[in-house]
Amino acid sequence: MKKILFQSLLVVATMFFAFGATSCSDDPIDGGNGGNGSNPDPNKVTLADILKEEPGQHEVEGVTVVATNEQGFIAQEGDARIYVFLGEAHTSVAGDVVTLSGETTVYNNLLQFGKGTIVTKTGTDKVAVPAPTVMEGADLAAYAKAPEYKYASFRGTIMVAGQYLNMQIDGTNFLVSIDYMGDEFKNKYNMHDVELTGWLYGSFKSFIYVLPVEVNDLGVHEEEVPANAIYFSNFDKSPATQDYQHGNRKEWPWLEDFDGWVNHKGSGADQVTYQSHNISARTNQSSNGELSYYDGSGMNNIFFSTAPNYFSIENIAVNTQNLKLTFGAQRYAQGASNEFLKSDFVVRVSQDGKTWSQSLKYDFDKEDGKGQWRVATLNFSIPAGVKNLCIKFEAKMSSVNRLDDVLLTEGEGGQLAEFGAQEVVKTSTIAEVLAAPVDNIYKIKGQIIGTHDKGFLVKDDTGIILTFKKKHGQKVGSFVTVEGVTTVYADMKQFGETSIITLEKEGTYTQPQPEVLDGKKMEEYAQNPTIKYIQYEGLMTSFQDEIYQWHNDVAVDGTDIIGTILFPSKSLGIANYTDKKIRVTGYALGMNTSKEGKKLLNTMAVTIEEL
Repeated sequence: MKKILFQSLLVVATMFFAFGATSCSDDPIDGGNGGNGSNPDPNKVTLADILKEEPGQHEVEGVTVVATNEQGFIAQEGDARIYVFLGEAHTSVAGDVVTLSGETTVYNNLLQFGKGTIVTKTGTDKVAVPAPTVMEGADLAAYAKAPEYKYASFRGTIMVAGQYLNMQIDGTNFLVSIDYMGDEFKNKYNMHDVELTGWLYGSFKSFIYVLPVEVNDLGVHEEEVPANAIYFSNFDKSPATQDYQHGNRKEWPWLEDFDGWVNHKGSGADQVTYQSHNISARTNQSSNGELSYYDGSGMNNIFFSTAPNYFSIENIAVNTQNLKLTFGAQRYAQGASNEFLKSDFVVRVSQDGKTWSQSLKYDFDKEDGKGQWRVATLNFSIPAGVKNLCIKFEAKMSSVNRLDDVLLTEGEGGQLAEFGAQEVVKTSTIAEVLAAPVDNIYKIKGQIIGTHDKGFLVKDDTGIILTFKKKHGQKVGSFVTVEGVTTVYADMKQFGETSIITLEKEGTYTQPQPEVLDGKKMEEYAQNPTIKYIQYEGLMTSFQDEIYQWHNDVAVDGTDIIGTILFPSKSLGIANYTDKKIRVTGYALGMNTSKEGKKLLNTMAVTIEEL
């Protein structure tokens, strides 16, 4: 192991930019107490004073440089520290006592001196730093939420990602960013495990920023390959970065544009190739840290973008019929329920990459954590004589599913993969679907009796069910076939967003007489919620939540239950009724609870009248 001291890093002594922001003096003057001791002049502006002030023009004398990178340094006075970002090469070294004169600004959630700061050397002093705080993944995750200037030590793996240098830490999905350290540092430590000691100086989004002082090299990072792996990949050869040009925007790279995810290993992986469509590599929402129920590899994961999409691993050499596949999986979208639907994330196998098996069934090692990473296990068998295997993952929903840590080993066998098998879904009654388990694919036929902007109700002779589907374009009265996955919302079973809708014929529908709900009737409904045609009156108020979704709530006399109008059709002109007393007629869709704990009666409005 090598220990390198970075108190004076890459000093550029021969360069001077006449247009630059840095001014240096060569006059060595004893720094006395200016840098690390107490300030003898009570009227003098201190660094601690500046850190308490609003951003603006400031000057402070007698601060000591304690650590540097190529474009800035950490300055210290007593227990106060600040990062000085010059934005160009400079000649300051650790131990310089300097005067800083420039504008402070908030960057990476901490105050710092920025470009244009005048740095005047007035002396030298010993560099005194506190004992480093030893931090692990959870500590760094906590730091990211409340950053401060902090001297710390932690272990991880340094990885070059394009022009960026990051450090991956076990136990957190935050990356430690090491800026402006130069090619020598990058080349020396890329893909090395290290113990790094240095100054943390801010955080932004999924990044924590550090200026290294000491690096203890623990050697080249050795990826751990599970025993008996026929195929294994954690997709972590080098980190993906969000700086690939897609049209006029910087985005995460498509798999075909970036090979930093290709790092397969295993006894059958020598000839592996890949096929993909609408799939990108990303480092956000990684499979380790607080978003994961398992000790995931972190860093890169495979993101399934706009459907239709697929990711296939091809040409895996196998010499057994009985196999076991495991993989890390996550379903997450902001503002959604994030219940993982296995029927919406399909796994198939093939021997030639053309003729695929039926959808194979898998199970998770833990209960659904709504947005958490979990390990899925799939036990299956393939026909005798198959020597080449392909595995395909497909997400039916756009931009919610992620994949990581794929492992294929010999197993005990299980469901037989039938290449070219036809999957036929029989037609069920709505009553049969309501009585059956969710997260299965069903098909129904019926008439549409109500709509809102994100769904519609279908009725047959046995019952009524909601199909939740954005931009569905359906009309009341139409006869349709619905085929898709069922889930539960507000204790009501429903078909989901990926359902396939077939218009059989158009028609008309006459709504029944509504059941009028006063306060008492609302309380009774809440005890036994069903889909029914109802009417209530009250004062409507509207507000927009943190994800910009509108809520239109109606307060009914005699009860604390709020009637909430879900996704009203534009034809209703809902904005015209804010702060007015109205009569709502439509379908009750069950009960829900707001973040504030209020009981809500979900309503698909058919008509709204001002009273």
